[in-house]
Amino acid sequence: TQIEIITLDELKYDLLRPYGFLANEFLGIELDTGQILEIERFIYENDKKTTSLQNPFISRNSELEKVIKNIEQHQTIILSGHPGTGKTRLAIEAAKKIKEKITKLKTYIITNKGQSIYNDLHSYFLPNNEYLVIVDDANRIGELSRIIELALLDELSIRIIITVRDYALNKILFQFKEFEKIIFSPIKLEKLTSKEIEEILSSIKITNPFCVNKITYISNGNPRLAMMAAEYALETNNCHVLNNVTDIYDKYFSKYINEIEELNNKDLIKTLGIISFNRNFSKENIEFNKVTFEAFEISENDFWENAFILHDLELIDLFEKQIVKI
Repeated sequence: TQIEIITLDELKYDLLRPYGFLANEFLGIELDTGQILEIERFIYENDKKTTSLQNPFISRNSELEKVIKNIEQHQTIILSGHPGTGKTRLAIEAAKKIKEKITKLKTYIITNKGQSIYNDLHSYFLPNNEYLVIVDDANRIGELSRIIELALLDELSIRIIITVRDYALNKILFQFKEFEKIIFSPIKLEKLTSKEIEEILSSIKITNPFCVNKITYISNGNPRLAMMAAEYALETNNCHVLNNVTDIYDKYFSKYINEIEELNNKDLIKTLGIISFNRNFSKENIEFNKVTFEAFEISENDFWENAFILHDLELIDLFEKQIVKI
């Protein structure tokens, strides 16, 4: 019998790839911050919070071709558009198609969980490898420049697809001005046509003209909203309950509101209340924030931790240091 002695660092990296999330979920071993995920793991975590990323990829085929073509010519693609226009879904589909061509390509998605990503970047991205990285909701990533810097390293081959909400696009583009050597291609996603929404509905067996017309009208070209309405119609087997966008959001997100109430998390409800009252809440308003936190009897750290939870539930929109109520 041979015994091999390894260091704790070696054990950490052996667990990290490919068993990092298993070590965390079943053994309680935190090997990284959980902000760099393999695509399938990201989809698994996302599908517990919002409309599924595993739905068939319908429409956006011209945009898909453009992303694949441009990423061969440019190092970085920036996908922008309104919330719910399918930026993340398109990025994932493009990554899968590109990996089919380049089998040795390692694909990851970077998302924000409120912690520094510096150490994770150096653990995951190693010399003499090829990577494709999706930076999801880049307006939430506080260390985007560190990720961009990786693309400048000669020993790494990294393609980057960035998704960003349209209102934050200029701020992201401004960051790229610091990196003159980085070539990037911006692609804006417009809302879908009525025909494209109908194709999505047909793929999930919704063909009733009354239902199709209602969902098409309510969604106004937004595929996520169309799927939310469709899922609710299928769940209730009743399209007459679909009246307007507000009803859809109320019905769809009521389960999350109920989760908050069932958990009896008063701080989470306080956080949601503060954001609702102020509509915009910025870390930079130090004096105002101090008075607000004291009045609501909540610490600053708890408030911002709760803000990330609420953003993940899509109850609010978090933009770097500022919260915007949807």
